[in-house]
Amino acid sequence: MEYDGEHHFTNRGQCTRDVERWNALLHEGWTVIRVTKAQLVPDPSRLITQVRAALGKAGAPV
Repeated sequence: MEYDGEHHFTNRGQCTRDVERWNALLHEGWTVIRVTKAQLVPDPSRLITQVRAALGKAGAPV
């Protein structure tokens, strides 16, 4: 899970590094769930469902 805070959207260098890291993780076969504050507050239930689904798809007991 990657949290994209305000700095991600206001700092071009940070955004570029984040995208490069995200692409590298995908290339290695990782599943990356990107999250913003709006997805966490006030109700993270949809995000929790996404995380559980990703873990289940990867074979983890959920």
